Amino acid sequence: MTLGHGPDGSVASKAHPQGLKLAAGTLPRMAKAAPQAATSVNYINTDLVTLGEGDQQITLKWKGALPSPKLDGARAEYTNAVPGGDVVIEATRGGFEQFVELKQRPAGENYSYTLPLVAKGLKVEQQADGSVQFTDRKSKKTAVMPAPVMWDSTVDPVSGEHTRKVPVAMKVVQSKGTVDLVVTPDPKFLADPATKYPVTVDPSTSALGNVFDTYVQQGETVDWSGDTELDLGNPGTKNANGTFRTARSFITWNTAPIADALVSDAKLSLWNFHSGNTGCEAQPWEVWDSGTPSTASRWTNQPAMGTKYATSTETRGNPGCSSAPDGWINADVTTLVQTWASAKAPLSSMGLRAASESVIGQWKRVNSANAASNPPTLTVTYNYRPQTGTKQEAGPPFVQDKTPAWRVETTTPTLRDTFADQDGDTVNGTFQIFDAATNTQVGNTLVSPFVPAGTPASVVVPAGVLQHGRMYRFRTSPYDGTHYSNSWSPWSNWTTFTVSPLPDAPRDLQAGGQQTLTPILSAVVSSPAQTRVNAEFSLKDTAGNPIPGLPLPAVGAESGSRAALGIPEGKLTDGATYRWSVRACDSVGCSPWSAEQNMTVRVTALPPMPASQPLVLTDTALTAVSTATDCDTAGCATSPAGELRVGTAGGHLWATHLKANLSALPPGARVTSAKLALTRSDCTTQCLPQKPGVYELSSAWTPAQSGKELLNAAGTDAYVLDTALPEVDFGILVQSWTDRSTNEGMALTVAGTEAAAKYHSGAATEVANRPRLIIEYLPPTAPGAVTDVVPTPGDSGLLATWNPPTDGGANSDVTYVAKAEKSDGTVVATSEGAIPRAVFTGLDNTLSYRVAVTAKNAVGSGPVSRSALVRGSAVTGGAARYKDYVQAYLSARNKITTGVSLTAEDAAAESPHADVFRDLLGVQEDPVVGTREALATQSHAYIGASSALKDTTVLNGAAGQVLVRSTVVQTVTTRINGVDEVAENSGYRRFVFNIVAGAAKLESEADDIESGQTLSTTAAAGSQVAATPADVPSVPSGVETIALGTDGFPLPGEPEAGVHTASYVNGSGTASWALSHAYDKPEFWGNDCANFVSKSLYYGGGMKMRDWAFFQDRAWWKKNTWTSWKKNSYTWSAAQNLFVHMFNYRQPGYVNRSYDLRPGDILFFQYRGDRVYNHTAVVRGIQGGTVKIAQHGYAPLSTLPDILARNKGKIVAVAALRPRSR
Repeated sequence: MTLGHGPDGSVASKAHPQGLKLAAGTLPRMAKAAPQAATSVNYINTDLVTLGEGDQQITLKWKGALPSPKLDGARAEYTNAVPGGDVVIEATRGGFEQFVELKQRPAGENYSYTLPLVAKGLKVEQQADGSVQFTDRKSKKTAVMPAPVMWDSTVDPVSGEHTRKVPVAMKVVQSKGTVDLVVTPDPKFLADPATKYPVTVDPSTSALGNVFDTYVQQGETVDWSGDTELDLGNPGTKNANGTFRTARSFITWNTAPIADALVSDAKLSLWNFHSGNTGCEAQPWEVWDSGTPSTASRWTNQPAMGTKYATSTETRGNPGCSSAPDGWINADVTTLVQTWASAKAPLSSMGLRAASESVIGQWKRVNSANAASNPPTLTVTYNYRPQTGTKQEAGPPFVQDKTPAWRVETTTPTLRDTFADQDGDTVNGTFQIFDAATNTQVGNTLVSPFVPAGTPASVVVPAGVLQHGRMYRFRTSPYDGTHYSNSWSPWSNWTTFTVSPLPDAPRDLQAGGQQTLTPILSAVVSSPAQTRVNAEFSLKDTAGNPIPGLPLPAVGAESGSRAALGIPEGKLTDGATYRWSVRACDSVGCSPWSAEQNMTVRVTALPPMPASQPLVLTDTALTAVSTATDCDTAGCATSPAGELRVGTAGGHLWATHLKANLSALPPGARVTSAKLALTRSDCTTQCLPQKPGVYELSSAWTPAQSGKELLNAAGTDAYVLDTALPEVDFGILVQSWTDRSTNEGMALTVAGTEAAAKYHSGAATEVANRPRLIIEYLPPTAPGAVTDVVPTPGDSGLLATWNPPTDGGANSDVTYVAKAEKSDGTVVATSEGAIPRAVFTGLDNTLSYRVAVTAKNAVGSGPVSRSALVRGSAVTGGAARYKDYVQAYLSARNKITTGVSLTAEDAAAESPHADVFRDLLGVQEDPVVGTREALATQSHAYIGASSALKDTTVLNGAAGQVLVRSTVVQTVTTRINGVDEVAENSGYRRFVFNIVAGAAKLESEADDIESGQTLSTTAAAGSQVAATPADVPSVPSGVETIALGTDGFPLPGEPEAGVHTASYVNGSGTASWALSHAYDKPEFWGNDCANFVSKSLYYGGGMKMRDWAFFQDRAWWKKNTWTSWKKNSYTWSAAQNLFVHMFNYRQPGYVNRSYDLRPGDILFFQYRGDRVYNHTAVVRGIQGGTVKIAQHGYAPLSTLPDILARNKGKIVAVAALRPRSR
């Protein structure tokens, strides 16, 4: 209860349960300098003492200023606050006592003073006995100010009590919003010559102590709770029926202030003014715990006494015993009070009785709470336990994930908790750690140093206790040097932590396409565990406001890949500047947001497209014939000579077949448009253009076949519908005929009974009236110059990257010739390939080099683009050292993959470089081992894995970093149902080492091409990366996905009878093309899966393109034209858009059992937390019930169980569509 000064000069008791606050002193400066002048100052009411908080707060004020108090423990003394006297405040456990100590007799006869009172939310009433009671809004007593008394300095030599005491008059004066307590000390007492000064006037305020007492007596039938005494024992007198008038007493105490406290001493004191011990011997009496007494308590209805807790023999008060006059008798009730405190009971009751109710000498009468003086008291010495911690944290980085468990980045994390202590003691914490999966303790309990209560106590987990990838729980218990808390902190998600770092902060942030209103935001995202990562983007205006109506879906990507988001039309303003940022998230947590990037979008005219050339196909180069489609046989109806018909005429429904001979179109030409010109023969002026359906034929048709057979060959899905014929652009259709070297022509038809439009045929006399297909194309040329050639010097080597030319020159593949040149132009090395990247080794670090790159195609070579000169520098320790580190790391991971090593620690321990990569490999252990063990349940195993480095460059990176950029050739042998399959895949990887005090530590692994990618500011950025459209549609409702078991794998079973491949789309052709081209160079680094599937359907399955706007779901096309144009429709290159297109426009069949899948079926994968499908693959075959797939992604040739095992718990749905419509 010690009082102290706060930083603002206020006075308070830190540990007071009712929040006691005192005045700091308010004398004005002149009064402090000259106390005798203080009376001339016009003082206002001052808060003297405040008890409680909120609506139960009581503030006792003082009229006038106060000097600064003298503090002594729980006592504050305001010297000379009244003429000739001091004001004293003493803090008590339940409240306070306020005294006025008069040092001399007051000068006047009518001495009094007023205490203004503020009691927020409380009702103030003066009781009949002179006390003041405070009640809340529910009429519950919250505090009491007993009737005041005053005493002088005379002290009884035996009891030590003040013997000269008299009541003090106190009047409660209430007015609107205020209460005044007018205290008038007894004037006769003050004037009495026998009064020994100083005199103490004592109105005190405290929380309730003894809230009720009473006694019951055999033979009595009235309530004695209002009596001024309590009786116990046998008085020796009898009732009329001969029974002794035995009595017992009961007291109920307010024990709320000691709830959960540790009681070191508790003394019950009773004022014994009469006893039956005529022989003056000490007589025993007992204290029991009891039920709660009330005004209804009687001998025949008395509270039950439970356990006896104390016996005392102290006895006083017999008139004949001069050695023991009236006085206090005491009992040690420590054990009983501790029971009450432990039970946290707000009210607790005790029973008092004689040890033997047949012994008259044990009769006692003591004061009750209603006595004018010396009521029962319960003096308790206690200490609060430190409170169980509620702020458990684990780190670094002290970040919670979405579960919300804590994610820590190291196996030696810091655990901390914050503990409160009502006594303000210093505390320490004991920490206990359990493995969450096995519920067993790991390591020893850890004890923190002592810290001030309210500040974090922390421990560092020693090395060797925790493992990467595992989840742990910890709990704590505080100790204040005297006592522990009653309990540990609870097990909960708040004290769960996973030794697995959050995804890495996104890096290599790139915006592209800023010269359009549909820019691309992108970043490389990665996870130390090398598991799939989602990129979450933020885009705001310069004021920090989100863009209205712009959804920003998460973009999924394999670890180390570039995630890209495309902003749709109509959301941004030309010339405006925006701010964007990105963070990386996995299934349970996110990295910090990146620093905001500025991006200004300003529409810039595209460079002029090369001049196109026309090619007009007519006469024999464009055959056209009409046929009646309601005829089962050829020739059942014949259109008039020289006439083509589309629609109903002469009682028949006519369609026209047209087929172009494209031999005059140069190989490699890129078709920019194609228009069909048909001249009407049934009208000459003001002809309304017809809007026929245009259908590409899937199989050959000749005039020797029937019209119905023409419709069958055309199928049911149109290239275009409801568009006026002169406005239809057949360019995509013509380009597809050249791409696939298949051309069965097209059919024009209308539905129902629409009247026919009649056109001149190729036999028309007027040449201008004959059908014409007018094709505009770019003549094939050599490609243009590559751009953004970036040379990166290494240790005795050089790595160069660049962007493809804006103009590829022809509809053919582009390859590159890169040469390393000295400053004088001497070529020292040459590299040729299809990837925009070259590595040169064996260079001299003392010389400067540049790179000259030329793009070439089937036509020829383009101009040379040269980089700036750069010079290599040696890497500390030598480049070979870091190559060895990477090779050792990959080899160790392969051992875990195949099960040669069961854990990351086992694998690392076999390498002399274990300390370099142990931490990163440890993070990957859980997903790698989990994949291996899950696949084992599917008769699936990796029985061999090896990694080889080639074309490696080692270079100095940012301060304190070394980078290894290399092609990694990964060879994996998979045994599926007893049959082995070998797959080899080359990837471009970047490994980053941190160097601390000369020691290398492998920090991260990522895709090297995507990490170094430079996006064009023009629309060409759309051809560099497949960006997920921000307005990508959600998964349609009603989709039947493949049934997965509780293990996350497809349910087993046998194929259903009658399940066949698609009737129109060539499933086996789709699968064959996918298998043959799985290792082709990705067109879109990092997200080429949908583009790969679309090409498999197009080139292998024969699925036909659809000509609509690039952002529409019914469109499906690609263009290998001038690069600055839109290259693909969204449905071609984004998984979710492709799914929506197939679902709505290709009449797909659902496959909801994996055992019913067939080659050529298309799989779509939805990851947990995503509202879209963000990966797609082609079924390439079935082997022993295992679905084998081809894809562009993590592994080009894989299996469905392998994908599910690597993403166990992350993939929530797999949809399989079998397109029936070409």
